[in-house]
Amino acid sequence: KCQLNLLKVEGGDWSFASLALADLTSARFEDVLLREADLSHVKGLGMTLVRVDLSGAILEGADLREADLRGSDLMSLDPTLTKVKDAIVSFDQAVNVARGFGFDVRGD
Repeated sequence: KCQLNLLKVEGGDWSFASLALADLTSARFEDVLLREADLSHVKGLGMTLVRVDLSGAILEGADLREADLRGSDLMSLDPTLTKVKDAIVSFDQAVNVARGFGFDVRGD
């Protein structure tokens, strides 16, 4: 339950780190490896996770509303278990999330 809302991380490997329940509101992670990290139930309203490898990360119960997630690996993200309202993603990421839910995504 640490308050790390002023944290700024540029690069590096934070894989397997546990940040569960941490207050990461407004924290910034850019070009960081967070593979299989525990981000369950983090308070991440408005945080930045740009070009972050979140493969295998635990995101259950995380609040990522209004978070900037552009360029990050979102394969572990289940929007039914994570708050993501108004989160910023690229078009490609949105398509991949939709495909992960079984949608047949087509251009026309």
